[in-house]
Amino acid sequence: MIKRLIKGAFRRLLRLGRRLKFQLLSTNTWTGHAPKQNQALLLAGLGTITFQTNVRIGVPSSPKFWSSECYIEARSASAKIEIGRNTWINNNFSAISNSGSISIGEKCLIGHDVFIIDSDFHPIDPDLRHKGTKSTSQPVCIGNNVFIGSHVTILKNTFIGDGSVVAAGAAVSGTFPSRSLIVGNPAKLARIL
Repeated sequence: MIKRLIKGAFRRLLRLGRRLKFQLLSTNTWTGHAPKQNQALLLAGLGTITFQTNVRIGVPSSPKFWSSECYIEARSASAKIEIGRNTWINNNFSAISNSGSISIGEKCLIGHDVFIIDSDFHPIDPDLRHKGTKSTSQPVCIGNNVFIGSHVTILKNTFIGDGSVVAAGAAVSGTFPSRSLIVGNPAKLARIL
């Protein structure tokens, strides 16, 4: 019993230490409400990062809880990332907005190892890649009550309707209506739920 109490106290101290470390390393802050942080959170960039009420980050009983952090970057001053109320984000989540916007709705469930970006960051044309040409950003909009499985990548110019499910391992780009079941790489609409 005493051994269990000591281990529990040690785990809480480690979690607090990791959260404080990444808070000190962050170059950005949030607006809105403070998220409930189970996992360390690193915020970066010059843009706006907004959390609505009751956003939870990290799941102690899921993979990569101790070996990763949640990374959210609004890279330029015009970049915006907003996460809706009652959304729960699992471990090792990354969202990077270059100069556009990423919007995640209310009551979303997001699995571990999810990566969301609103830009290619570098031109895909090999002749332009090393000439300082900027890549354009296009918005990412995830509706309310969307369930995103583990190991999902969501690319620029993606719109996912309310109540949709994105299957594990999907690479998503494009527009999907409400209640979509989205599967595959590249992702396709499997059916309406």
